[in-house]
Amino acid sequence: MTSRSAWFSIRSSFWFIPSVALFGAIICAVVLVWVDVRYDEHIKAVWPKLLLPDPDGARQILSTIASSMITVAGVVFSVTIVALSLAANQYSPRILRNFMRDRINQVVLAVFTASFVYCLLVLQAIRPDSQPFVPFLAVWAGILFAILSIGFLILFIHRTAMSIQVSEIMSRISRESVEALAALQRMADVGGAVVADAEKLQNQNWHPIASTQSGYIQDIDTKKLFRLACERQVIFRVDNPVGEFVVEGRPLVSTSEPMDSDFSKRVRRLFGISSYRTVEQDPAFGIRQIVDIALRALSPGINDATTAINSIDYLHIVLQHVVSMKVHGGVHMDGETPRLQLQSLGPEHLLDIALNEIRQNAREHVSVLLRLLRLVRQLLQDASAISVRKRLLHHANLILEESKRSVPEPADRAEVESAYQKILEIES
Repeated sequence: MTSRSAWFSIRSSFWFIPSVALFGAIICAVVLVWVDVRYDEHIKAVWPKLLLPDPDGARQILSTIASSMITVAGVVFSVTIVALSLAANQYSPRILRNFMRDRINQVVLAVFTASFVYCLLVLQAIRPDSQPFVPFLAVWAGILFAILSIGFLILFIHRTAMSIQVSEIMSRISRESVEALAALQRMADVGGAVVADAEKLQNQNWHPIASTQSGYIQDIDTKKLFRLACERQVIFRVDNPVGEFVVEGRPLVSTSEPMDSDFSKRVRRLFGISSYRTVEQDPAFGIRQIVDIALRALSPGINDATTAINSIDYLHIVLQHVVSMKVHGGVHMDGETPRLQLQSLGPEHLLDIALNEIRQNAREHVSVLLRLLRLVRQLLQDASAISVRKRLLHHANLILEESKRSVPEPADRAEVESAYQKILEIES
């Protein structure tokens, strides 16, 4: 697993930020109690008398805060689970990790659990015996944590109400997909010149390095892979791009020379493989999520054309960057010697993922077909590559044919035909 894929996994986990907050709460409790012990008389002298609780009062305050915090933490966790279930059933199960990765949800859970642990630790420092001791600074810090927790609870309620709205979900996915496209370009920048064709490698004898686990490729450290190829004077061919599912025992990468087991392990460590896909370097997965929402909206049980149109609008944000992207496939050269061949994830492939299934499921939805044609027309205005323009015209023809087959009303078919003619005018 690469360091980046490990970070992706930690970032999307529910335990990391709460765990850090728990350690912070322990340190804070120890430090404040130590300060109270060391400067107890001075604190009593300068602290307002009305704000100096007795041992019984301090214990009652901290006990109330601790019990309240763990109760609210349970409520927060329950509300999060309900939001996850609702989003999975209503939109797509593939967007669940977006909720888990939400920093607000993680921070809110961290604040409540950390406050609970902090109060427990300070509580045991209070001595109600013949020599009573109350850590005044620590007690008042607990009260401030309780006030802070109320603010985070309000933020959590607001965030949860916003996060289950379909427009907010698609807006976030589109932003992450655009960032993934940029990451894809950076991943292709491994150093050395890039040759588009691979004629020099057609007659190469390849020796596969098999994957030792099954799962989706989350990340490939292409820079280290290129440096490793230069170091060992071999050629690497990546057999599966990011987002592809690889089965244990199948080729992960192929080399121009047979390699020993130790070197094969070094190569495998440059691939992040997990049981699920992530959008960080896989824009196709982001597009897939938005398409899933559109397909669920177009299903007979829901029949929500408005949500499908909104999905196309947010797809436009991503596809606008797709049609102008540089293909990151090709052969990376070390001087005149090929060293690394990457699988191509071109804009044509991403356009097919975005448009095919929505068109296939938009039968009789004239408004959806019209919005698809408008999307194609606007993308044609931004596209410069001939192959991309041809693929967009291909999709426009498919949408027109779909309307002829599935739209019964002649006036509706004429409207679709008119939108199609506007696309042809751009190419003329």
